[in-house]
Amino acid sequence: MKNESKIINPDNYDDFVAAEIPAESENPHLRKMVLKHMIHGPCGPLNASSPCMIKSSGCKSYYPKQFCSASVHGSDSYPIYRRRDTGEMVKVRGHMIDNRWVVPYNAYLLAKYDCHTNVEICSTVKAVKYLYKYIYKGHDRISFQINDVQSTETIDEIEKFRIGHWVSPQEAMWRIYGFDMNEASPSVLSLQLHLPYQHAVSYRPDDDLSYLLMSDYFKKTMLTEFFEANRSCFRQCCYLYSEFPEYFVWNKQGKFWSPRKQGKVIGIIVTASPTEGERYYLRLLLNHVKGPTSFENLRTINDVIVSSFQEAAAMYGLLQIDSNIDDCLEEASHYQMPFSLRQLFATLLVNGTDENLGGTEIENELKLPILEEDFLCIEKLNSRQKELFDNITNRVFNSQPGLYFVDGPEGTGKTFLYRALLVAVRSQGLVALATVASSVAASILPGGRTAHSRFKIPINIEEFKTCNVGKQTGIAHLMRAAKLILCDETSMSHKAIIEAVDSMLQDVCNTKQPFGGKVVVFGGDFRQVLPVVPKATKEECINASLVSSKLWPLFEKIRLTENMRALEDPSFSLYMLRIGNGTEPEHSDHKVKIPAPMIVPCIDDVASVNDMISVTVHYNNMKWMGCNCQNVLPFHSWEQGQYSDTVNRDPQHPHVYFILMVSITIVAL
Repeated sequence: MKNESKIINPDNYDDFVAAEIPAESENPHLRKMVLKHMIHGPCGPLNASSPCMIKSSGCKSYYPKQFCSASVHGSDSYPIYRRRDTGEMVKVRGHMIDNRWVVPYNAYLLAKYDCHTNVEICSTVKAVKYLYKYIYKGHDRISFQINDVQSTETIDEIEKFRIGHWVSPQEAMWRIYGFDMNEASPSVLSLQLHLPYQHAVSYRPDDDLSYLLMSDYFKKTMLTEFFEANRSCFRQCCYLYSEFPEYFVWNKQGKFWSPRKQGKVIGIIVTASPTEGERYYLRLLLNHVKGPTSFENLRTINDVIVSSFQEAAAMYGLLQIDSNIDDCLEEASHYQMPFSLRQLFATLLVNGTDENLGGTEIENELKLPILEEDFLCIEKLNSRQKELFDNITNRVFNSQPGLYFVDGPEGTGKTFLYRALLVAVRSQGLVALATVASSVAASILPGGRTAHSRFKIPINIEEFKTCNVGKQTGIAHLMRAAKLILCDETSMSHKAIIEAVDSMLQDVCNTKQPFGGKVVVFGGDFRQVLPVVPKATKEECINASLVSSKLWPLFEKIRLTENMRALEDPSFSLYMLRIGNGTEPEHSDHKVKIPAPMIVPCIDDVASVNDMISVTVHYNNMKWMGCNCQNVLPFHSWEQGQYSDTVNRDPQHPHVYFILMVSITIVAL
């Protein structure tokens, strides 16, 4: 289909599909058809016995729908069609209904065929499965015959099947010669895998549980009896668990292994994922250790019993070699089809990780340069900053968890405090991560990264709600090694982002403590920009911010109020703080009055610009004054200045000549 013919914009949905009752004055015939064929139910409270009702969840088609002023894309569902609340109610099947009960329809098809015609927009990839199901399922089929009503003929379905069953010549010859209809050669036996006292037990509801717990029969499994067989014939049985079925037969009724006399069987230990922990390492040991006599024997190396199967696998050297992937492919090659093998190989390539990935990430962080000027930040902290600095560093160096939120207006020294914390932690050879909401602000902090880059936060956080960080990846190793995590400008971040980072840290650190038990310092200023929510009200923006998150009560709130950039002008600092806090008196149209000393009077354009510039840069140095530099520079001195006639191209403005000094910042308004 050509792009111009595709329905991909919600604005075009209404051209093809409607979900409203037409007005009587506009199209009486279509209105009659809609009320006759396209009204759902009614169901729910109006008719609880409707066929569409499900006891646990109500209407299976989710009627009545919600009112909607315009058609929009659905979230993993059909589009949400326009259903305006016009206030009109119509009586259908004894009940008063409105637009919420209308089944989506196409006006042309409904008016032409005069029957129920449900029409939906299927323009996304997710519709492929829905369409293919109907294309390939085939037409409905049924066999029938017309009999007299008075007929007493007995219907023999078995005989009808025998008569109607068709057998091809090939199948007939196969059956005549008595060949097997299905066969698996050699037989494959799945071997049970479980940790000590964690095997599954099947029993009937009326069985005595106390008897089951005391009975030795229910304690026996393939694995425990494999150990028992090795103990009873220690010198003769030196097989791996997967090799054992080649020489012994498993008796299901008696639950014991007996020597094999005939036949060939291949044994395969059931799969265990690395995320299962000890069960995975137990399988690893069983695939490499011959003739074990017990779980404890598997954990015994050089007459020393270790505490876990993982530790035993490490001491055997099974975790120091890269042959586990080779063993996986070798094992799969014996029973997997080519397509499955290729799929497994692709999975290993995508999800496999290098043993040293975590070390590389950590090494890069530890190599960050530590500047001498950053050490000076610690000495220049004011009393409030120093108190917070000591509190945070004590928790970092004592490996104690901590959650802080540093709240302060612009200029109160939040970034200054962050630099002091980073240099204090990194100078001790520890990992400290610095993240900021925006890339521009990230460049201010040493080693700063955006939060989306560092934590792999998805762009559409509302849809996915998780960070794309695997537990075995290098980033996960870095998160576990981090002693301090700084996140600035979180006041502008959606609360879903903060909660996703919290869930990710809990996952990679294997703990339920908030943010994985790390020392986390968030910072920001809620007086500035809140999270951006498209077409949202002020209340919705506040609800999307961190203060509305379930995590907000867990933070220790620290407020910085001393403006370090305006120490010589405290009145200006207090004025800006009152505006940020919303306590400055307002005048008409929610405006505040700027004090006269902060305003440059506009008497003359040139004089006003010079007065404003002279208070900030190169005071009394006329070579740097934009409006007077032509008096001290040669007109053609291109080495020092650059002539511009751009402003004279507009005949409505007076002709002015500028010579712009190199390295000076010019703001044109």
